[in-house]
Amino acid sequence: MKYLKGWTSYNESKNPQEFEYMMLGRLQTDCDYFLGNGQRSENVLWAETVEQHIAEMKKIWNSLENKPEWLTMEQIEDYESQMLGTDTDTDSEGTDTTPVDEDEYEYEDKYYVVWEEDGQEHELFDNLGDAKDFYEQIKSEKFHYEKPKLYIMSKSSGEVIQGEKWSN
Repeated sequence: MKYLKGWTSYNESKNPQEFEYMMLGRLQTDCDYFLGNGQRSENVLWAETVEQHIAEMKKIWNSLENKPEWLTMEQIEDYESQMLGTDTDTDSEGTDTTPVDEDEYEYEDKYYVVWEEDGQEHELFDNLGDAKDFYEQIKSEKFHYEKPKLYIMSKSSGEVIQGEKWSN
């Protein structure tokens, strides 16, 4: 076979298992994406299901003469339990008792400042402090006799935090 200069086949490379290492890296990347931005969709995996995907990872890992330093069998098993949702501790009644790291999860709401000026307007803020500052800015820009229609609302619950909601 003829190859372009600089290209070699997998059979001609210095490491006969180069393809397996590359494939294992690809499968690991799929796992990370599945657990993150892939939103646990099996469509992002190389295999059709989580079970098949992990089985292929284990098969490749076990076939390697020199095990990779960047991925252990324990890590593959951790991926498996995370992806299958079996990485929880339960008590005798089946209640999840896995410790939750409060710092790992941020339950931040977003806040709308809603006002009426030539039709209804709104602005979205990541934190309540910024929303309140903007609320006060709009309120101070209006003349006292205009009595601006203005309120702050939680995006997640729809609860009015400050001001009064009006109906059109």
